[in-house]
Amino acid sequence: MPLPPAAPPYPSQPSPAPAVPRSLATSPLAAFRTFNDQPGVTGRPLLLRWDAAGHEDTSFDSASNAAQVPTTGGLNGLAVAPNGDLVASLVGMTFGAERYLATGALDGTFYQGGASLLPGGAETAQANAVAVRRDGSIVLGGAAFSTQGEELALAGLGPGGHLDTSFGESGSTTIFTPVGSSAVYSLAIDSVGRPVVAATFPTAALPGSSWSVARFTNIGALDESFGIITTKVGSCVSGGSATAVVVQPDGRILVAGPEFCYVCDKGTPGQDCDANGLVLARYWP
Repeated sequence: MPLPPAAPPYPSQPSPAPAVPRSLATSPLAAFRTFNDQPGVTGRPLLLRWDAAGHEDTSFDSASNAAQVPTTGGLNGLAVAPNGDLVASLVGMTFGAERYLATGALDGTFYQGGASLLPGGAETAQANAVAVRRDGSIVLGGAAFSTQGEELALAGLGPGGHLDTSFGESGSTTIFTPVGSSAVYSLAIDSVGRPVVAATFPTAALPGSSWSVARFTNIGALDESFGIITTKVGSCVSGGSATAVVVQPDGRILVAGPEFCYVCDKGTPGQDCDANGLVLARYWP
């Protein structure tokens, strides 16, 4: 059942700033969204919860957790941990995560008062996606910014929020392509704990493609048996943008995202061949 529109929790405020939904995660009884701005309060992230019938759960401590957030960045990715806690990735030139209890309160036991920021992350990277493994460890995905450009980036955190230095190279993995900007937009964990990402990773053969899927090993290295697959999808020259990924119980990988028709396939600039739509693709493990 589709979620109802979020009612502003502070209706008495004049002309509130719009809340921008960034991510959605589900558990058996609830659904969660992250918002970059609390209505009327610029810069504060907000979490809301709905019950299984689609009604907003007023027992969820959304107002107080928004006030407790120690960062100015917004919440972007969102995942439900095995114990019901919520883990959100941070965006706004920040690479890190925050953890909330199932009640909505910020978890003060998670690293430094509820937030874990990677060294240098406030200026050099942003986390677009997050996933939680069965053991409570966390994988973040996003982009790292360097003098070379925007690079695809992953990082690993332990269950308590500390950087997992056994993941990648001292805690993180970055992959650069000279063809253009690359980044992770969605992240899932397969049955054996490997991160699978939906990403942008253009190649020399497909320099304008924004549709890529990749798999990494448990310790953050690129899984060479799968690699990075960049594909042109959809009927338009511009193709699609891979923005969501899930791993099925049988290991097959589903990737979804919008299709953009900026240039007609028949070569007429500025003319859409087809209406923009949704692309869904499936990959063998």
